[in-house]
Amino acid sequence: MRWGVAAACLWLARAGTAFAGVYQGPVDEATWQRMLGEVDSAREALAEMIARAEAQGIPTEYARVSLVTIDLFRGKFAPWDRAHPAEVQAMYDAKYFSRHDPVGPVRLPFDELADCIEVADTAMAELERQLQGSLRLVRPPDFSADDIRLVGAYYRLRGRVVFPSYFFWHPFEEDLMQAYGRSGEGYLAVTDLGPDGHVRSWRHDALVDLIRRQADARRAPIQFFLGHVVGEGAWQRLAHPKVFAAGGRLFTDYDIDHPLVREWLETLFAEQMAPAVAACGDKPRVHMMANEPAFPMREGGVQAENGVSGWTMTKFRAWLQAKYGSIDAVNQLYGTAWGDFGEATMPLPMPLSLQGGARWYDWCRFNMDRVNEWFAWLHERIHAVDPDGKTHVKLMGERSVHFEYRDEGLDFESIVRLVDMPGTDSQMTPADAEWDVRFDQSWRGRYCLEWRAQAIMLDFIRSLAPGKPCYDSEWHGLSGSRWRAFHMDRRYVRAALWLAFSGG
Repeated sequence: MRWGVAAACLWLARAGTAFAGVYQGPVDEATWQRMLGEVDSAREALAEMIARAEAQGIPTEYARVSLVTIDLFRGKFAPWDRAHPAEVQAMYDAKYFSRHDPVGPVRLPFDELADCIEVADTAMAELERQLQGSLRLVRPPDFSADDIRLVGAYYRLRGRVVFPSYFFWHPFEEDLMQAYGRSGEGYLAVTDLGPDGHVRSWRHDALVDLIRRQADARRAPIQFFLGHVVGEGAWQRLAHPKVFAAGGRLFTDYDIDHPLVREWLETLFAEQMAPAVAACGDKPRVHMMANEPAFPMREGGVQAENGVSGWTMTKFRAWLQAKYGSIDAVNQLYGTAWGDFGEATMPLPMPLSLQGGARWYDWCRFNMDRVNEWFAWLHERIHAVDPDGKTHVKLMGERSVHFEYRDEGLDFESIVRLVDMPGTDSQMTPADAEWDVRFDQSWRGRYCLEWRAQAIMLDFIRSLAPGKPCYDSEWHGLSGSRWRAFHMDRRYVRAALWLAFSGG
């Protein structure tokens, strides 16, 4: 490996083999300039080898991804990070996992340059094998050449099954789209509405312009991210505090049973979503109705202390009466002494001591039913605006595998059958991850990677809806909020990608 002073970046893995690791060298200006020169030399050598391979008709799209990555970090990220250590430190401080980062804001840009050199060397080694004829790579589909179409359970490009993907919110630049993926996106939420109850003109114009430019650049499918987060200073909170006083949870700030929420969304769909959909033209569209929704009710559940609103409790009493008919039947089963259904209630957060009993079961089932109705309403209203668009709910995959509670209102079977494009937020983890706070660690004694949360969820979705496309809308195969691995084995990356795509 051609590193010069960057050889200080080498360290020993647990198994004793040397590999490029966390940068621990000097951080002075002379070292910075020397490493920039090494990156430039490596980049030039890679570009020359790409040109030589192309002259021989050898596919170079894979190597070009490395070239784009080097340009991005050498030209933008690393210099910015070096010039803004305080801002980088603030980003670290904003996340609890920052304490596990072995680099820190000062060494980060040096580490990025060292990685650029490693990326160049690895790409050139692969190109050399291609030039020698010992490695033949299939030319990947060119998503810029034609429009993709959704046919049954898969997208197709010129008749060929393809899997569109991208890094969400990556810069809207041609080389980055070619390297990292060509799907598109737009964000909308009730915060787009102004105090007059209508969509703010600048939010309307910005979204429509963004979508139109993406459609012109053949970005597809275009995902509309429907957010349910309302900032503390939003006028909705100030003018209507009761909408947020109870019932809200992580990523869904408001009470989904409050009628005003649906009034806001109806306006949003008519004034913001409809023109944005029109700007898509005939590009395929996906509407993510909810991002990682969960409505925990048990003690210890995330934000379960928010309880529920009077609107929700009224729904529960009607649900209970429809199920049992007689309050005496409820009292006998629950061990309560309510005079009528109007007195029926539930201690929230639910004590874990109730788990396994009728009261726990009924509330969990009711919670699922009300959330199912919420998703069904969103599905129906979105289709009223965009009949050809596909609806999606991003389910956290680990909940189906490692979670012993069912109090979060998520009826996986009903959701998969409801939406047009079922899917998940799934994770995989290599065994050598530097830290890992996942639900279950027993896999470490049996597997080289944690595959179950992803594979079981994908198989589950496919078994329920074999004719529907499956959309992993937040894949944590390379990083995750629960784990970090700073130098993953290439075999892990290949295995993770293979498992993801084999699941459709």
